[in-house]
Amino acid sequence: MISLIICTRHPNDLAELRRNVDETIGTAYQWIVIDNSENRYSLCAAYNEGVRQAEGELLCFMHDDIVYHTRDWGKNVERHFQLPEVGMIGVAGSHIIPAAGDWRVGFIPYHVLHFVQRNHSLMQYDSYFAEEARLCVDGLLTEVAVLDGVWFCLPKRLFDSGTVRFDDRNFTSFHIYDTDISMQVVQTGRKLYVVDDVLLEHNSKGVFNESFVEALQTFFQKWEGRLPVVRGMEVDTEQLSRDAKRHSDELAERISSDHDMVTVINYWKQVNAGNTPAAPLTQSQQELSSFTEFLFMKNLVKYYPDKQASRAYLMKELHRLSLSHRCLLLWKYFLYRVLCLPFKQKSMNMVIANGNPTPAKR
Repeated sequence: MISLIICTRHPNDLAELRRNVDETIGTAYQWIVIDNSENRYSLCAAYNEGVRQAEGELLCFMHDDIVYHTRDWGKNVERHFQLPEVGMIGVAGSHIIPAAGDWRVGFIPYHVLHFVQRNHSLMQYDSYFAEEARLCVDGLLTEVAVLDGVWFCLPKRLFDSGTVRFDDRNFTSFHIYDTDISMQVVQTGRKLYVVDDVLLEHNSKGVFNESFVEALQTFFQKWEGRLPVVRGMEVDTEQLSRDAKRHSDELAERISSDHDMVTVINYWKQVNAGNTPAAPLTQSQQELSSFTEFLFMKNLVKYYPDKQASRAYLMKELHRLSLSHRCLLLWKYFLYRVLCLPFKQKSMNMVIANGNPTPAKR
């Protein structure tokens, strides 16, 4: 049996995911939801609680905003763990854990991917990181050094024996838990693999913020002297050192950009609520502002997919804005609904069909 473990702030919104799992998993499973609506847990603490409740031989840790597109994926998971050297499997990862920077930012030639990530750009869905990343080769397990936290599985015996444990003492936020648990599995001598026979779709992207930086620093302090880690490919160590320096700078820029986006969103929340923002937007934040408004339109379509409901919600929200602002947002909404959405859905169907000849019905 597979125990599915989910930490969520919205435990009452999982009916669709549960139905999707019922239709696709193809094997016996236990459904474990850790209710974090009151922010009682860090992700490591929540997952440790899930491990405590688990009765299955295999544990599957997954985000609460995914959709499975492979039928009988649970049987595939069980088959992979029949190989004694397998310690952990996932759908995205990297051949390297660098000694500086984060493997998700830059380091693209080392990435291995097998899932669909919704893109925050206007017109397309894309892979998790970039086209230059390697796709998992059909029919093969691709060995990696680290797996991404969107979805991964481990045998419960590793936890029962005390070999691995989510480090809730050092990692008290929602970041780097996946890199740390991957590193623990690496230390056991077992192998980590990206698998090609579990296709899922992920509906959000991570945020790089101050707590991310703190968790990354904690990770480097914890594993000092044991990095970098390379698995599944040959790497020029000098080139890897140069990459680490360059991508550390790139990560700093990414964190600054994400901080600006959060500031802009909070700014407009205050304005739309009729409050005066505490501080004006900087020049770079002003440039992000119109894009943020467009994201608002996209969210209307995402959460209210039928026209009548989305239109009603839109009108409810717009009454707070000035007439000119209302007209601008309505025009963007019209363009997105008529021009962008049909194209995106067609692209999505093509990606899913190419990744799996018999995708599950949503």
